Amino acid sequence: MKALLFHNPTAGEGDWPAERARECVRRAGAQHEYVSTSEDGWREQLGQPWPLVVAAGGDGTVEKVACGIRGHEAPIAILPTGGSNNLARLFGAGLFEGMLNGSGADVCELPLHVASATWPGGAQDFIESVGVGLVADVGIDGRKLNDRDEKREVGRRRLIDGLRDPRTVRASVTIDGEPMTEPALMVEVMNIGMVGPNLMLAPGFDPAERRLSVVWVPLEAREAMLDWLRDPDASEAPVRQAKADRVVLTLDGEAMHVGDDVYEGIEGDVRVARKEGALRVLVPGVEP
Repeated sequence: MKALLFHNPTAGEGDWPAERARECVRRAGAQHEYVSTSEDGWREQLGQPWPLVVAAGGDGTVEKVACGIRGHEAPIAILPTGGSNNLARLFGAGLFEGMLNGSGADVCELPLHVASATWPGGAQDFIESVGVGLVADVGIDGRKLNDRDEKREVGRRRLIDGLRDPRTVRASVTIDGEPMTEPALMVEVMNIGMVGPNLMLAPGFDPAERRLSVVWVPLEAREAMLDWLRDPDASEAPVRQAKADRVVLTLDGEAMHVGDDVYEGIEGDVRVARKEGALRVLVPGVEP
């Protein structure tokens, strides 16, 4: 099989130089053309008609590649080399020897949906989540940190610090036409089940699910959220959750994040929905 390999050489701890990523794809059974996302003009290659696209990097790299190739027929394979690798963890995705030439374990395809946020004067596609409140206020983007464990711990620590002097979400939230009235410390419109530093906010994530998940932390759950952030692998997050086709966040200058990007000063409605169709993600073995 022939593949177009998009590689972020700075992802994670920088321990995946170009030759290591290329050798991994070769062992997986694919002839490939290499594109570094650190070089100018790499996005122009996203529309090329290749049988397979490989995204080697962290969640940000996978998101950029996936959003860029949406609408094309090529499936995507993920080589997780970043700090959090939420997408690879949730999808069970990753390359292994023989995966792409059929000599290894069975390979299946899972749907990967792309969602979009649109507001007055702006729009952005995303894979992970859009949110207001705690995550947007404190910022958990650890792109400047190289150590994977440090990136995860710093992100969680920032959220804990933000909850010491919490503010409720000012934006109004409408879920499929119904207003959300409960005071909340944060609201996340999630396209997948995990956010930031490996935090599973929407347990039970199913790639085949056709709706978004709206997740919020009630004001009364502040202490429970603090406890959970200190050990998020021990139990489920103390959140409320609802499924939605469309969500509207009405902002009056409140900060909002779309993936890793934070926007301030937005006035008016932010409309969030999934785009039509879905990408295909190649994953080894049985469905996760």
